[in-house]
Amino acid sequence: MSIKVITARQMIDRFVFVIHLDTTKADELGQPLERWLLRREWPLKLTAQKTGYLAAIRAELITASREMLARLVDEDSGGVALPIEGGTLPPLGQ
Repeated sequence: MSIKVITARQMIDRFVFVIHLDTTKADELGQPLERWLLRREWPLKLTAQKTGYLAAIRAELITASREMLARLVDEDSGGVALPIEGGTLPPLGQ
């Protein structure tokens, strides 16, 4: 499993990034599955500190990627059954 930056662009008014969180999650044609893509945009700030701004964006992308990847892996695991699973609830109004 590896993470790949598919898009990292500077547009007129924003930065656009698309990250493929797990390159093994692709369709038959090798295209990334949408569920495994992280998309983020940041406004383009007119600043002399562009390098610092991009470093901060990179740090946020890393954090967001790790969080989303952990959530996807957790969802795919099926979770742990709670004691009430399979039980019944009292009728409404009681």
